[in-house]
Amino acid sequence: MQRIGTDTRSLSRDLLWLIPLIVYGSLSTIYFFLPPLFGVFVALLVINKAERYLPLLLAYLLFFEADHGFFLLSSWIFIFLFFRFVVPVMEDNLICRPCIIVLSVALGYIGLFLFVSLIHFLLGLDPLAWNWLLLLYFIVVEAVLAVVFL
Repeated sequence: MQRIGTDTRSLSRDLLWLIPLIVYGSLSTIYFFLPPLFGVFVALLVINKAERYLPLLLAYLLFFEADHGFFLLSSWIFIFLFFRFVVPVMEDNLICRPCIIVLSVALGYIGLFLFVSLIHFLLGLDPLAWNWLLLLYFIVVEAVLAVVFL
């Protein structure tokens, strides 16, 4: 059996993108006008089916959770539930690629906010520092970024 050598990308080259993303993620916790790029990653996974970007996303989500005070693996669980229940419905009902991108960014942020808020409520903890206006700002900025660059 021969290996097809058309895809020569290595995991180490893809993981080199992780360093600037971690720096940007840290800056996004300091400056609230910088969105954390969670919605862009969700849209990237919805459009490209996650094969190539999955290790990068999973590594970035660990730093995303730590920076924003989420529980360990809470965003991973949300991504799994999102791809299990929401993405098939979106793909069956929408044809327009920009519509899918914008909707995946919006539902990704709203769903993550509600999921983490539910966890905080069930455990009796303080609510998240995010509010709806900040969430709407993140959705609008990242939806524009995702439609333009994806």
